[in-house]
Amino acid sequence: MNDTLTKVLLVILKRLVLIIVVASILIMGGFMAYQTSNIYIIVEEGMEVRANSVILPDDEETEILLRNFFTMDYIKTSPKLSDKRYKGYPIESFAYNIDIDFMWPWPWKDTIKVDVEESIYSFNLKNTQDNDEDLQVAVPEWDNGKKEVHLMKVDRSWKIYDVKE
Repeated sequence: MNDTLTKVLLVILKRLVLIIVVASILIMGGFMAYQTSNIYIIVEEGMEVRANSVILPDDEETEILLRNFFTMDYIKTSPKLSDKRYKGYPIESFAYNIDIDFMWPWPWKDTIKVDVEESIYSFNLKNTQDNDEDLQVAVPEWDNGKKEVHLMKVDRSWKIYDVKE
């Protein structure tokens, strides 16, 4: 009787350990999926807001949105955000694209590096009297290409703290 009780307890213990391991993997996978989607949205929308703030520098709403995606230190010190080469051009909008590479955000990490490929492939110009159809305005090209976007957790949410060109 003692031998069968030991075997039953051993089987129950093995199954309990298996259930705990599987549940832990599922919970960790859920956290990683949540972090991945959150980071993806922050990078995609944040980089577009960054481009918008450089290309359309007089848009006050963009300046407010920058604070949602970037750390204040980055906003104050980024050479890209202080780039004024698009100021004065009659740009109304632009076509923006970003491709985000695979990332692996561990739940216990507070920083992550995300590789992206960013491109702006066309600018739509405002119709003004100074800008007739025959006149082509040479808008400076955007620095298209691969970039490293570095994020960190700030008050339990992800923010971009550096972008390496």
